[in-house]
Amino acid sequence: MEIRGILAADREQLCKLILDVYRDSVLAMWFEREPGQEELNELFAYKLKAMRDKMAVDLVAIESGRVIGECEIMIKDGTCSVGVIVDKQSRSRGIGTKLLSDALGVARSMGVGSAVAEIADSNVGAQSFFRKNGFVEKGIASRTIKRQGKTHRVLYFERDLSAR
Repeated sequence: MEIRGILAADREQLCKLILDVYRDSVLAMWFEREPGQEELNELFAYKLKAMRDKMAVDLVAIESGRVIGECEIMIKDGTCSVGVIVDKQSRSRGIGTKLLSDALGVARSMGVGSAVAEIADSNVGAQSFFRKNGFVEKGIASRTIKRQGKTHRVLYFERDLSAR
């Protein structure tokens, strides 16, 4: 498995991964509805621009020529927000942890002091993942998300990057 920054050539596979993860667990993504191809293309263009402008770290895991995971870190004012997705068939193999570790290392080298993750209260898998990777639940965000007719609270997790 190779971990590297996203490239323009990854657009199709990364957009497919995002859509597959959304369809598997709508609570894993922040889209209000299933994204169309135009939205996915705009998102991908934004990811590339944010990386060029040093506002983001966006890494992908590649296995057998296929994108199987992504870690996106958006940087603002010395803090970064984190999102990690892994293909359903590739989970529980340490791919998300490796992506997160590598991305946080890059962010730390850019002077980022803390990382935050916002997770739906019913997404226990993501909560467990972030706890195992040194994040601490700090409270409930002021916003909620609505999916499939249900309103979900958003939990706020944080990790200090200066101590590692």
